[in-house]
Amino acid sequence: MSGIQSQLECDSLKVQLSDGEKLLRDVRADRDKLAAALAAQTRRMESEAAHHLQDTLQLANQHRALEETIKHHRGEIMLNKRQIQSLQDDKNDANLKEAAHLWEKETWKKERESLEREKALCEERIRELESTA
Repeated sequence: MSGIQSQLECDSLKVQLSDGEKLLRDVRADRDKLAAALAAQTRRMESEAAHHLQDTLQLANQHRALEETIKHHRGEIMLNKRQIQSLQDDKNDANLKEAAHLWEKETWKKERESLEREKALCEERIRELESTA
């Protein structure tokens, strides 16, 4: 019996070994599939990262260009504000000169009218004096 038992044990071990080898092949196949999937996913992610980097660099360049445009427009706005202020100052000066001229004209007009009234009174007084003399 010991020969038969040994043979049975040997057969059992062979079956276990065969099952273990099959299981090992299955595990290795799963590992290879997972490794291939991981490699493919890594390539996709690297490609996406490269596109993202390219997009980021493009956005950074656009941002710099926009900053330069804004800076340029701010300079133009400041220049326009200074020009507007200068024009307003010129207009204010012109208005003051016009107001001074009108005031002077009105003052001289009133002065002339006052002198004409005084002259008329003097002429009337002279006529009165001449008529009584």
